[in-house]
Amino acid sequence: MADNVAVNKAKSGEKNLGGADLSGADLRWLDLSGANLEKANLYGADLSGVNIKGASFTASTSGRPTSPG
Repeated sequence: MADNVAVNKAKSGEKNLGGADLSGADLRWLDLSGANLEKANLYGADLSGVNIKGASFTASTSGRPTSPG
Protein backbone atom coordinates (compact mmCIF):
# COMPACT_ATOMS: atom_id res chain seq x y z
CA MET A 1 0.00 0.00 0.00
CA ALA A 2 1.09 3.56 -0.64
CA ASP A 3 3.49 5.42 1.60
CA ASN A 4 1.47 8.34 3.05
CA VAL A 5 4.50 10.66 3.04
CA ALA A 6 5.04 10.01 -0.68
CA VAL A 7 1.35 10.54 -1.45
CA ASN A 8 1.33 13.83 0.46
CA LYS A 9 4.44 14.95 -1.47
CA ALA A 10 2.71 14.15 -4.76
CA LYS A 11 -0.42 16.03 -3.73
CA SER A 12 1.60 19.06 -2.63
CA GLY A 13 3.27 19.35 -6.04
CA GLU A 14 6.60 17.63 -5.32
CA LYS A 15 8.20 16.62 -8.62
CA ASN A 16 10.94 14.27 -7.33
CA LEU A 17 8.99 11.08 -6.68
CA GLY A 18 11.59 8.60 -7.92
CA GLY A 19 11.31 5.30 -6.05
CA ALA A 20 8.16 6.39 -4.19
CA ASP A 21 5.53 3.82 -3.23
CA LEU A 22 2.30 5.27 -4.64
CA SER A 23 0.59 1.89 -5.08
CA GLY A 24 -3.18 2.07 -4.70
CA ALA A 25 -3.11 5.83 -4.06
CA ASP A 26 -5.81 8.24 -5.20
CA LEU A 27 -3.81 10.58 -7.43
CA ARG A 28 -6.74 11.80 -9.54
CA TRP A 29 -6.29 15.11 -11.35
CA LEU A 30 -2.78 15.80 -10.03
CA ASP A 31 -0.27 17.75 -12.11
CA LEU A 32 2.75 15.46 -12.29
CA SER A 33 4.08 17.08 -15.46
CA GLY A 34 7.86 16.89 -15.57
CA ALA A 35 7.95 14.73 -12.44
CA ASN A 36 10.65 12.14 -11.79
CA LEU A 37 8.66 8.91 -11.46
CA GLU A 38 11.58 6.58 -12.15
CA LYS A 39 11.14 3.31 -10.26
CA ALA A 40 8.02 4.70 -8.52
CA ASN A 41 5.45 2.02 -7.72
CA LEU A 42 2.16 3.13 -9.34
CA TYR A 43 0.54 -0.33 -9.33
CA GLY A 44 -3.20 0.08 -8.71
CA ALA A 45 -3.00 3.86 -8.30
CA ASP A 46 -5.94 5.92 -9.62
CA LEU A 47 -4.35 8.10 -12.30
CA SER A 48 -7.60 9.43 -13.79
CA GLY A 49 -7.00 12.84 -15.31
CA VAL A 50 -3.37 13.02 -14.14
CA ASN A 51 -1.08 15.24 -16.21
CA ILE A 52 2.16 13.30 -16.79
CA LYS A 53 3.43 15.27 -19.77
CA GLY A 54 7.23 15.21 -19.69
CA ALA A 55 7.41 12.91 -16.66
CA SER A 56 10.27 10.40 -16.61
CA PHE A 57 9.66 6.68 -16.11
CA THR A 58 11.81 3.55 -16.04
CA ALA A 59 11.01 -0.13 -15.83
CA SER A 60 9.52 -1.48 -12.64
CA THR A 61 11.78 -3.45 -10.32
CA SER A 62 8.82 -5.40 -8.90
CA GLY A 63 8.29 -7.50 -12.01
CA ARG A 64 4.86 -5.97 -12.58
CA PRO A 65 4.12 -4.27 -15.90
CA THR A 66 4.82 -0.55 -16.06
CA SER A 67 2.53 0.11 -19.01
CA PRO A 68 -0.58 -1.48 -20.49
CA GLY A 69 -0.12 -4.28 -22.98
